[in-house]
Amino acid sequence: MNSTAYVLSIVYKGSVLSALVYDEHGRTIGVARREFAGGRDDLAVLHPDDLLSSLILLLDSALRKACILPHELIGVGIAAPEDAVVLWDENSGSPLGPVRFLPFHAKDFTKDIEPLVRTWILEAKTGEAKIREGSTVLLGGIESWLIWNLSHGAHHVIASSHRLLGDATSPKDAGAGFLPLDTSIRLAKSVTCASRVGQVAAPFLGGIPVPITAVATTSVSTLFGAGLADEHEAFVSYDFDGGFITLCSAQDVQAVNKSATTFLPLKVDAPNVTTLHALLLAKFESQNTILQWLQNIPFSFPNEETLKRRADLLLHDEQVTLTLASQSSHRAVIAGIGPTTTLEEIYVAALRAIVTAVSDAVQEMNRLTGKTIYRLYTDHTGFGNEWIYTLQTTVANVPLYVRSEDTGSLGIAFLAGMGANHWDRTKIFEWLTQHISSRVYEAT
Repeated sequence: MNSTAYVLSIVYKGSVLSALVYDEHGRTIGVARREFAGGRDDLAVLHPDDLLSSLILLLDSALRKACILPHELIGVGIAAPEDAVVLWDENSGSPLGPVRFLPFHAKDFTKDIEPLVRTWILEAKTGEAKIREGSTVLLGGIESWLIWNLSHGAHHVIASSHRLLGDATSPKDAGAGFLPLDTSIRLAKSVTCASRVGQVAAPFLGGIPVPITAVATTSVSTLFGAGLADEHEAFVSYDFDGGFITLCSAQDVQAVNKSATTFLPLKVDAPNVTTLHALLLAKFESQNTILQWLQNIPFSFPNEETLKRRADLLLHDEQVTLTLASQSSHRAVIAGIGPTTTLEEIYVAALRAIVTAVSDAVQEMNRLTGKTIYRLYTDHTGFGNEWIYTLQTTVANVPLYVRSEDTGSLGIAFLAGMGANHWDRTKIFEWLTQHISSRVYEAT
């Protein structure tokens, strides 16, 4: 029998569901993915049943590509966005509508999130999804839905940094008072990032009871996959879930909450990995809206060679700009469009706006907390490329480290090994120093 320890990462990020097998050196040895059309676009519909049926196929494919058997896995880790919401009927197991996404500005549970949940429940009662009389509606994230099904309903859990847990004092309080009398709601139980929460039931994974040892949001798994050690480092995502993420202390959270800011503090419950208990998240919603729109129309994103040839023109010609839509009913505003404006110019304007937003986040972090960001990290996923990395370091005046692996998938693999009590917190740094390459872009 092979003595090597293997972990299985299940990640939904952007519009892609992935199953990846990692060995004990942090190397990807088996990958299976499915991309869902539309991402977070308002017109796109992501069905929970589609996620589940796709995952079942991906699990088998990833293991076959890795040439291992299910009993060789020491754990499974699952990561999904902190703002994705799934509702389903506990009795029938049927999802109540598509996956929903919480608006970034919805920060208070009672004022912002609870009314949204109420609306979604009422929509389900009047729509195609029927709620049986006296049934219980289960509420959670994508990770909750997948784990509940993989465990045959034995475990209803949610990542500790999911935004549904923002200001909810308890599952009972979260569901009290706003649903019809014949319907009750139960919010999933919060669990730490790296801990055993149950096991995969038969017939999944060949009927082998593989333990589920890590549950996290993609923001948290990305932080640990990048190897961020303290508040002086941050991660930048250049994909459809784009954002700025950094670990922070309780004092930092207090400083952010006292000020009108673009940061959203989220809880991080990973006592065996870090002494810090929270993260700060900034999203680039307007920019992402433009990138999603471009993806859904007949437009091919320029390749890196094309961008290099036109780098000076594209980076410094700011006739076309993207502005925040905070004072508008529109999700994004493009300024400077003329008869000769190309889609390529709009694409570059969106990326340039993300670079500026990252620089602003670095400065705001310093202003609010008094802490300086010394390093930025990113990975090869999304829209990042050499010229945008160079521009980022120049504008933010901070070096940028580009990891060669998908940090979100790597992070949940690391946490899965931690939750299985097979690795300690030094494992991720061993991976990053010995097996994961990084290219450094210095400010000029």
